[in-house]
Amino acid sequence: MEKDMIQNIAEGEFAIVLARPEALLNTVSGKDLLSKRQFIDHVKGVVIDECHIVKEWLVTK
Repeated sequence: MEKDMIQNIAEGEFAIVLARPEALLNTVSGKDLLSKRQFIDHVKGVVIDECHIVKEWLVTK
């Protein structure tokens, strides 16, 4: 993910985030973002792009 966008999300500028599961769960920046207090407090939903792979992703993680 782009650094500026990660910062904006981390600072609570968005309530809904559209992302690929790999971007959030397979990168250091994505994992860090998910654990930030402001992300937890402000983001109300994460829309998963490439939903056809969610079942595969859930089984392998």
